[in-house]
Amino acid sequence: MSATEHDRFREDVGAYLLGALEDHERSDFERHAATCHVCQDEIDRLRTAADALPRSVEQYEPPASLKHALMEQVHAETPQRAPRRRLRLRLTMPRLAIAATAAALLVGLVVGYAINSGGGGEGAETITASVDHTRVGSAHAVLVKDGSTSQLRVSSMPPAPHGQVYEIWLKRGDRIDPGPLFTVNQNGDGTGAVPGNLDGVDQVMVTRERAGGAQQPTEAPVVVART
Repeated sequence: MSATEHDRFREDVGAYLLGALEDHERSDFERHAATCHVCQDEIDRLRTAADALPRSVEQYEPPASLKHALMEQVHAETPQRAPRRRLRLRLTMPRLAIAATAAALLVGLVVGYAINSGGGGEGAETITASVDHTRVGSAHAVLVKDGSTSQLRVSSMPPAPHGQVYEIWLKRGDRIDPGPLFTVNQNGDGTGAVPGNLDGVDQVMVTRERAGGAQQPTEAPVVVART
Protein backbone atom coordinates (compact mmCIF):
# COMPACT_ATOMS: atom_id res chain seq x y z
CA MET A 1 0.00 0.00 0.00
CA SER A 2 1.32 3.43 -0.95
CA ALA A 3 1.99 6.16 1.60
CA THR A 4 -0.70 8.33 -0.01
CA GLU A 5 -3.31 5.60 0.36
CA HIS A 6 -2.30 5.00 3.97
CA ASP A 7 -2.61 8.73 4.72
CA ARG A 8 -6.14 8.68 3.29
CA PHE A 9 -7.18 5.89 5.65
CA ARG A 10 -5.47 7.51 8.60
CA GLU A 11 -7.53 10.67 8.03
CA ASP A 12 -10.65 8.52 8.42
CA VAL A 13 -9.90 7.58 12.04
CA GLY A 14 -11.95 10.47 13.47
CA ALA A 15 -14.92 9.90 11.18
CA TYR A 16 -14.84 6.17 11.96
CA LEU A 17 -14.95 6.77 15.72
CA LEU A 18 -17.87 9.18 15.32
CA GLY A 19 -19.81 6.82 13.06
CA ALA A 20 -19.62 9.26 10.13
CA LEU A 21 -18.33 6.80 7.53
CA GLU A 22 -20.70 5.27 5.02
CA ASP A 23 -21.01 1.49 5.10
CA HIS A 24 -18.56 0.78 2.28
CA GLU A 25 -16.08 3.33 3.65
CA ARG A 26 -16.28 1.80 7.11
CA SER A 27 -15.65 -1.67 5.67
CA ASP A 28 -12.63 -0.44 3.69
CA PHE A 29 -11.24 1.33 6.74
CA GLU A 30 -11.72 -1.67 9.04
CA ARG A 31 -9.92 -3.94 6.56
CA HIS A 32 -7.02 -1.49 6.46
CA ALA A 33 -6.91 -0.97 10.25
CA ALA A 34 -6.88 -4.73 10.84
CA THR A 35 -3.34 -4.87 9.43
CA CYS A 36 -2.13 -1.34 10.20
CA HIS A 37 -0.68 -0.82 13.68
CA VAL A 38 -0.40 2.95 13.13
CA CYS A 39 -4.13 3.37 12.50
CA GLN A 40 -5.02 0.97 15.31
CA ASP A 41 -2.87 2.96 17.75
CA GLU A 42 -4.60 6.15 16.61
CA ILE A 43 -8.02 4.55 17.15
CA ASP A 44 -7.06 3.43 20.66
CA ARG A 45 -5.62 6.86 21.49
CA LEU A 46 -8.69 8.83 20.45
CA ARG A 47 -11.53 6.40 21.22
CA THR A 48 -12.28 7.54 24.77
CA ALA A 49 -12.36 11.24 23.88
CA ALA A 50 -14.37 10.70 20.69
CA ASP A 51 -16.93 8.55 22.55
CA ALA A 52 -17.31 11.01 25.39
CA LEU A 53 -17.46 14.36 23.61
CA PRO A 54 -20.44 14.17 21.26
CA ARG A 55 -23.18 12.66 23.35
CA SER A 56 -22.25 12.05 26.97
CA VAL A 57 -23.48 15.35 28.38
CA GLU A 58 -26.85 17.03 28.78
CA GLN A 59 -28.59 18.03 25.54
CA TYR A 60 -30.31 21.38 25.17
CA GLU A 61 -32.09 22.99 22.25
CA PRO A 62 -29.45 25.22 20.59
CA PRO A 63 -30.04 28.74 19.32
CA ALA A 64 -30.15 28.99 15.52
CA SER A 65 -26.98 31.05 15.57
CA LEU A 66 -24.94 28.17 17.04
CA LYS A 67 -25.37 25.84 14.08
CA HIS A 68 -24.82 28.70 11.65
CA ALA A 69 -21.53 29.63 13.34
CA LEU A 70 -20.32 26.02 13.48
CA MET A 71 -21.19 25.37 9.85
CA GLU A 72 -19.28 28.48 8.80
CA GLN A 73 -16.25 27.10 10.65
CA VAL A 74 -16.66 23.68 9.05
CA HIS A 75 -16.89 25.13 5.55
CA ALA A 76 -13.88 27.35 6.20
CA GLU A 77 -11.76 24.33 7.16
CA THR A 78 -12.97 21.96 4.43
CA PRO A 79 -10.20 21.39 1.83
CA GLN A 80 -11.18 23.15 -1.40
CA ARG A 81 -8.93 21.01 -3.54
CA ALA A 82 -10.90 17.83 -2.81
CA PRO A 83 -14.65 18.45 -2.30
CA ARG A 84 -16.42 15.41 -0.88
CA ARG A 85 -19.88 14.30 0.17
CA ARG A 86 -18.79 14.44 3.81
CA LEU A 87 -16.09 16.16 5.80
CA ARG A 88 -12.99 14.13 6.60
CA LEU A 89 -12.13 14.81 10.19
CA ARG A 90 -8.62 15.08 11.54
CA LEU A 91 -9.20 14.45 15.22
CA THR A 92 -5.86 15.55 16.60
CA MET A 93 -5.43 17.27 19.92
CA PRO A 94 -6.06 20.00 20.91
CA ARG A 95 -8.67 20.57 18.15
CA LEU A 96 -10.59 17.40 19.04
CA ALA A 97 -13.45 19.15 20.82
CA ILE A 98 -14.16 21.53 17.91
CA ALA A 99 -14.02 18.80 15.31
CA ALA A 100 -16.19 16.42 17.31
CA THR A 101 -18.88 19.04 17.84
CA ALA A 102 -18.95 19.99 14.16
CA ALA A 103 -19.06 16.35 13.09
CA ALA A 104 -21.93 15.63 15.44
CA LEU A 105 -23.99 18.33 13.78
CA LEU A 106 -23.20 16.95 10.33
CA VAL A 107 -24.04 13.29 10.99
CA GLY A 108 -26.92 13.79 13.40
CA LEU A 109 -25.29 12.38 16.54
CA VAL A 110 -26.15 15.49 18.54
CA VAL A 111 -29.19 17.73 18.21
CA GLY A 112 -28.32 20.56 20.51
CA TYR A 113 -25.29 21.82 22.28
CA ALA A 114 -23.74 20.47 25.45
CA ILE A 115 -23.85 21.98 28.90
CA ASN A 116 -22.49 19.70 31.57
CA SER A 117 -24.61 19.31 34.69
CA GLY A 118 -23.95 17.22 37.76
CA GLY A 119 -27.62 16.59 38.69
CA GLY A 120 -28.75 14.59 41.68
CA GLY A 121 -30.14 17.45 43.81
CA GLU A 122 -32.46 17.16 46.79
CA GLY A 123 -35.54 16.68 44.58
CA ALA A 124 -33.99 13.93 42.49
CA GLU A 125 -35.76 10.60 42.01
CA THR A 126 -33.59 7.48 41.80
CA ILE A 127 -34.82 4.40 39.93
CA THR A 128 -32.88 1.16 40.28
CA ALA A 129 -32.37 -0.44 36.87
CA SER A 130 -32.37 -4.14 36.10
CA VAL A 131 -29.01 -5.51 34.91
CA ASP A 132 -28.17 -8.61 32.89
CA HIS A 133 -25.50 -10.01 35.21
CA THR A 134 -24.74 -12.88 32.82
CA ARG A 135 -23.20 -10.34 30.44
CA VAL A 136 -22.00 -7.47 32.64
CA GLY A 137 -21.12 -9.28 35.86
CA SER A 138 -21.87 -7.51 39.14
CA ALA A 139 -22.69 -4.18 37.51
CA HIS A 140 -25.21 -1.87 39.19
CA ALA A 141 -27.21 0.89 37.47
CA VAL A 142 -29.60 3.65 38.53
CA LEU A 143 -31.57 6.28 36.64
CA VAL A 144 -31.51 9.64 38.42
CA LYS A 145 -34.34 12.01 37.44
CA ASP A 146 -33.89 15.59 38.60
CA GLY A 147 -36.50 17.93 37.19
CA SER A 148 -36.04 18.22 33.43
CA THR A 149 -32.70 16.37 33.42
CA SER A 150 -31.83 12.71 33.93
CA GLN A 151 -28.68 10.62 34.17
CA LEU A 152 -28.02 6.91 33.94
CA ARG A 153 -25.24 6.00 36.35
CA VAL A 154 -23.46 2.66 36.39
CA SER A 155 -20.92 1.13 38.74
CA SER A 156 -18.80 -2.03 38.62
CA MET A 157 -19.54 -2.13 34.90
CA PRO A 158 -16.98 -3.98 32.77
CA PRO A 159 -15.52 -2.02 29.84
CA ALA A 160 -17.37 -2.56 26.58
CA PRO A 161 -15.70 -5.15 24.31
CA HIS A 162 -12.88 -3.91 22.08
CA GLY A 163 -14.23 -1.63 19.35
CA GLN A 164 -17.53 -1.05 21.15
CA VAL A 165 -19.12 1.51 23.48
CA TYR A 166 -22.19 1.61 25.68
CA GLU A 167 -25.19 3.32 24.09
CA ILE A 168 -28.34 4.60 25.80
CA TRP A 169 -31.76 4.04 24.19
CA LEU A 170 -35.13 5.62 24.91
CA LYS A 171 -38.15 3.33 24.42
CA ARG A 172 -41.49 4.99 23.74
CA GLY A 173 -44.07 2.30 23.07
CA ASP A 174 -42.86 0.40 20.02
CA ARG A 175 -40.35 3.12 19.10
CA ILE A 176 -36.73 3.01 20.23
CA ASP A 177 -34.65 6.18 19.83
CA PRO A 178 -30.84 6.33 20.16
CA GLY A 179 -29.42 8.33 23.02
CA PRO A 180 -25.93 9.26 24.24
CA LEU A 181 -22.84 7.07 24.25
CA PHE A 182 -20.78 6.59 27.38
CA THR A 183 -17.76 4.69 28.61
CA VAL A 184 -16.69 3.51 32.06
CA ASN A 185 -13.49 4.26 33.92
CA GLN A 186 -11.04 1.74 35.33
CA ASN A 187 -13.29 1.27 38.37
CA GLY A 188 -16.31 0.50 36.20
CA ASP A 189 -18.05 3.80 36.95
CA GLY A 190 -19.76 5.75 34.18
CA THR A 191 -22.53 8.29 33.58
CA GLY A 192 -24.67 8.90 30.51
CA ALA A 193 -26.80 12.04 30.29
CA VAL A 194 -30.33 11.19 29.15
CA PRO A 195 -31.76 13.90 26.85
CA GLY A 196 -35.15 15.47 27.50
CA ASN A 197 -37.51 15.17 30.47
CA LEU A 198 -38.50 11.54 29.76
CA ASP A 199 -42.12 12.42 28.97
CA GLY A 200 -43.59 9.43 27.15
CA VAL A 201 -40.49 7.29 27.76
CA ASP A 202 -41.29 3.80 29.05
CA GLN A 203 -37.76 2.49 29.44
CA VAL A 204 -34.19 3.77 29.37
CA MET A 205 -31.97 0.97 28.09
CA VAL A 206 -28.27 0.32 27.46
CA THR A 207 -26.64 -1.91 24.85
CA ARG A 208 -23.09 -2.45 23.62
CA GLU A 209 -22.62 -1.09 20.11
CA ARG A 210 -19.75 -0.49 17.69
CA ALA A 211 -17.63 2.63 18.16
CA GLY A 212 -19.64 5.64 17.03
CA GLY A 213 -22.96 4.11 18.03
CA ALA A 214 -25.87 2.65 16.08
CA GLN A 215 -29.31 3.77 14.98
CA GLN A 216 -31.03 0.62 16.24
CA PRO A 217 -29.98 -1.79 19.02
CA THR A 218 -28.02 -4.81 17.81
CA GLU A 219 -28.43 -6.82 21.01
CA ALA A 220 -30.81 -7.23 23.91
CA PRO A 221 -30.27 -4.52 26.56
CA VAL A 222 -27.75 -5.14 29.33
CA VAL A 223 -29.44 -2.45 31.46
CA VAL A 224 -33.13 -1.53 31.62
CA ALA A 225 -34.61 1.26 33.76
CA ARG A 226 -38.41 1.40 33.73
CA THR A 227 -39.67 4.94 34.13
